[in-house]
Amino acid sequence: MDPITISIAEGARISGLSTRTLHRLAKAGDLESRKVGQRRLILRSSLLKIIGCEEGVGE
Repeated sequence: MDPITISIAEGARISGLSTRTLHRLAKAGDLESRKVGQRRLILRSSLLKIIGCEEGVGE
């Protein structure tokens, strides 16, 4: 089972986008994310939508 949320670094590894780009997308509201303590986690499903993948496809 794939995780619901992933770190910015893991999102960058999966997508090929830079961590800076993912931070910008999250700040703009284009990439759904949650702040947990000091850590920013992104919703895997939101990242897959941005890069044009169907849910369940990816890694």
